[in-house]
This record gives sequence, C-alpha cells and structure tokens, in this order.
Amino acid sequence: MDNTASGDRRPAHAPLSETPAFLISIGLCVVCLGYWLLLTKVYHFSNEQAAAEGEAGRKRKSISAWRPASGHDSA
Repeated sequence: MDNTASGDRRPAHAPLSETPAFLISIGLCVVCLGYWLLLTKVYHFSNEQAAAEGEAGRKRKSISAWRPASGHDSA
C-alpha cells in the first residue's frame, strides 16, 4: 500500500503539525519557557535557583517565600 488517499497524491494521514500530540507538546514547551522566564526575569533567580525551584515546586514550595539577598527589601 502506498499510503495515499484514493486518486490524489496527498498522504492519507494529517501532517505532524496538525496532530493533537504535537500541539500539546508545543503548548507544554511554551508553559515551561514562560515559567523559566518568570523566575529568571521577574524574580531574578539564577538558572540554578530556577532549576531548584522547579524541582521544589513538586513539593509545593512557594515562590513568595523567597526573599532577595540585598537591595530589594522594602523593610
């Protein structure tokens, strides 16, 4: 079988970019990128701290518990 629909030369299956699994994986990548950008740009975490926060997020450690080391405290 040549994997074509009857008579035309297009493949019988949808392109990869139209499959739900592909769209879900792209969505998860965007969410992970957004989370990393939030931690590094807004909260000024280093890459190591962001990775540790991602691991601790499964244990439900709160981001709000983190306090900047110097210069950012209002107290």
